[in-house]
Amino acid sequence: LWGGKIIRCENKKNFTLLEVIQFPLDFWSRPITDTASEGRFLVKASKFIDCAVYSKDKFITVAGVLKGFKEGKIGEMPYKYPIIKAKGIHLWKEEEIHPPLPLYPCICDYYWYRWYPCYCPGCYPLYYPWCCPCW
Repeated sequence: LWGGKIIRCENKKNFTLLEVIQFPLDFWSRPITDTASEGRFLVKASKFIDCAVYSKDKFITVAGVLKGFKEGKIGEMPYKYPIIKAKGIHLWKEEEIHPPLPLYPCICDYYWYRWYPCYCPGCYPLYYPWCCPCW
């Protein structure tokens, strides 16, 4: 498995080529974006991939086979790209952004929480059992 962030997408006559900046993968095979990259690689997909969907800055995980290397350049520096022949590509959805948990206690007590959800006025959504200090 290979994963990272799409830099470029090109549709050729018989295949689609993706240039990807590599990131390590987590337990669920999702790229870990707050770590250093170990380079770039090319993904060669034998089927058509819509470059409007697989656009720049989207994250993917690729299952495939290393098929060789291609000489190229990053800016003016020579670079040897590994070429991955894709057997499967997973496009990750953008992560949902949740507001931070409140710093004040919830309206509940230990005995109430054991039987009913806790109401936290600052939580999103309003019923987050783990934001209650009483559990």
